[in-house]
Amino acid sequence: MIGLSALRSRLPHVVALLVVSPGCSEPGTVVHDPDVSDAPDSTYDGAAVAPDASDAVAGDVGDSASWDGPAALRDLAQYVDPRIGTGNSGNVAVGAAVPHGWVRLGPDTVNDALDVAAYRFGATEIEGFTHTQLSGAGGSGYGYSHLLVMPVVGEALPLEPSAWASGFSAADETVEAGYYGVHLASGIEVELTATGLAGMHRYRFPAAEAAQIVVDFGHSLGSSVGGHIEVEDDRTIAGYGDYQVHPTVSFLVGDEKTGSLRVYAVVRFSRPFHEVALYSRGTAPASRSETTRSGSGGIATAAFGATAAGEVVEVQVGLSLIDVESAKRNLDAQVAGRSFDAVRDAAKAAWNRRLNRVQIEGSDDTLRLFYTALYHVMLQPADLTEAPAPGGDGGRFVSGFDGSAAVHDAGTRHYYTDDWCLWDTFRTSHPLRTWLEPEVVEDVLESAVHAYREGGWLEVCPWTANGYSRVMVGNPIFPVVADALAKGFDGFDVEAAYDGMVKSAETYLDNPMAEGACGYIELGTPDSYRALGWVPDECDPTQAAGMTMEYAYADFALAEVAAWMGDTEGEAHYRARSENWRNHWNPERGFMQSRYADGSWKEPFDPADGSSASGFVESSAWTYTFHVPHDVPALAELMGGDAALRAKLDAFFDGGHFDMANEPGFHIPWMYAALGDVNATVRRVDTLLRERFGTGSGGLPGNDDSGATSAWLAFAQLGLYPITVGQGIYVLGSPTVDRATLWLHPGYAEGESFVIVTEKKQPDARFVESVTLNGVPLTAPWISHDQVVAGGELVFTLSGK
Repeated sequence: MIGLSALRSRLPHVVALLVVSPGCSEPGTVVHDPDVSDAPDSTYDGAAVAPDASDAVAGDVGDSASWDGPAALRDLAQYVDPRIGTGNSGNVAVGAAVPHGWVRLGPDTVNDALDVAAYRFGATEIEGFTHTQLSGAGGSGYGYSHLLVMPVVGEALPLEPSAWASGFSAADETVEAGYYGVHLASGIEVELTATGLAGMHRYRFPAAEAAQIVVDFGHSLGSSVGGHIEVEDDRTIAGYGDYQVHPTVSFLVGDEKTGSLRVYAVVRFSRPFHEVALYSRGTAPASRSETTRSGSGGIATAAFGATAAGEVVEVQVGLSLIDVESAKRNLDAQVAGRSFDAVRDAAKAAWNRRLNRVQIEGSDDTLRLFYTALYHVMLQPADLTEAPAPGGDGGRFVSGFDGSAAVHDAGTRHYYTDDWCLWDTFRTSHPLRTWLEPEVVEDVLESAVHAYREGGWLEVCPWTANGYSRVMVGNPIFPVVADALAKGFDGFDVEAAYDGMVKSAETYLDNPMAEGACGYIELGTPDSYRALGWVPDECDPTQAAGMTMEYAYADFALAEVAAWMGDTEGEAHYRARSENWRNHWNPERGFMQSRYADGSWKEPFDPADGSSASGFVESSAWTYTFHVPHDVPALAELMGGDAALRAKLDAFFDGGHFDMANEPGFHIPWMYAALGDVNATVRRVDTLLRERFGTGSGGLPGNDDSGATSAWLAFAQLGLYPITVGQGIYVLGSPTVDRATLWLHPGYAEGESFVIVTEKKQPDARFVESVTLNGVPLTAPWISHDQVVAGGELVFTLSGK
């Protein structure tokens, strides 16, 4: 096995022989975002927040770091606005959560049928408050939002959601990191906060003849297929719900266990209820004396009698994937004996500890965009590690890759999932995490290895459900593994990960029920790709060419891992396969183009066609023509040289073909920098920051995809981007922050901090004149991860042109 130093000594393909160009752009083409750069300087000068050991909560999933960040903490959580991205299909979760908590407790608004978002900005009614909201998912990630709780007034038993839903206004919401509050039209004031595995509700009722609290075990954005409820005493309701998280995948796979999920819950009230009605939607119970109920769609409504104005009822909810007793242990470990306000304060403190790992200076809008972006990135993946069993000293978890509910010992590790999808997050979120949350990286990868051990395959789109989601294409875990190894993370079972990667690269789990959609609902790599060197249109007319491009990139990453393992034969094999992108280059068209098994090109051809007939994954030939981030020099050579590639990029952007809402194009604005022209990258990135990002509800350009889009934004604001995930490098742009201090985790870095500074020759200067690292001018438009974690100072001298 070769060492990391040997791997890193190889000059990255993408930056070979590149030199920073000090060239300036034309005066009339300077573009930047007033919201990002032009607002009056508002460098944070508030009081420091001293770290408090009492903020840490035993068993608080999502805040398990052994490092509390810098000594002097600022109140950076104040800049987090969870409503950014709740419109414009951003689909972000707006409720209370801690970093990487499974519980994301927030409102489910009354939306259109099959809406994938629990909360939609602009909605006027709330159906209830659910505990497992997925954040930022796109069209197929709709099966969460389990265990709904909703307070109501009135004596009539609410049988349907329409009977317990309440109107509300966004003006009556308070939304913060770790907290959600709203004044409902019914007169009830709702407050929510959370830990990793538990949620807390505080309801202030108006003066009313009767108050009730609905607990809907059957609620889900997927489907309810079973459940059980028990009334344990006059303050406690417990049970479980059985759900199908993704009925479409389950049907296509032909396995009812795939996508199935059982969530156990215990619900505790701060005061006794008078009685409980157990029933299903639309069906009134024969009596209110039953104490158990089984079946799908189960509801328990607790009645509390008359309330005086301002009377409070608090509700504590613990969740588990193991059993009801584990839900109780999780609740006790994280909430027992603590007030609502104490839990709320601890949640905010947890966010402040994480957010302070990057302390930036700039305008208020700059800070709001940046810290909300980091917040989105750290919502997922979710840590599903539960409290130890009685007498045990290590966490436990259920993963379900083999379709069972087997309980696994986590030991000192944490089990992560809900990375929906790796096809999105491998490009930005995972590289960001390697210096933002390095202590999470190896546990995330060991969780992926666990999936391979238990179910026989590495994950493509990790979810909280049994089996494999099989959503999206390619082998996106490969670059995540390669990037981690390139950056020195090897504290996971690398050999098992490599075995799993080779299996995914060399075998294919066929799915006859998804004929003509190879790679989308399957696992592994299609036989045709391995035999021909490309995925033919017959295999999947909607995305075949895009699949080849994704598999070729994954093969590059696998070659990097093979080199790390010392497998020279494997490295050569996958290095050669990583060239398969060339098989879609049509020199007569000047584009990548889908082709048939006999080698002929798919016609008719329109490079701007982004429809399902294009042959490219959620995109067009324009976008995927540039999808060679692992070998930009080779792509330039194929097109006729650097100037030709640059001209093609200009035509792409100037023609309006770039789609900031979809991940395959994320790296494209940064390709100019890879060609030596950082300022061309600055012009394109600044346009995107101005036109596609903002501080309103529509402040994201589309689905946040578990923080993938937000991570792109954070990198852009810092002036760095991981153009080739798997090589541990960052190409340069121009920071929109005045100063950024990246405090480095002492267990994963040699240096204490890495500081990014902008020195502007004019107040509105955006273009890079020179860059120095520790006082030494850079001679290439990139820095390595090693240079970042060694600590130091990166100074950008900016001018107006």
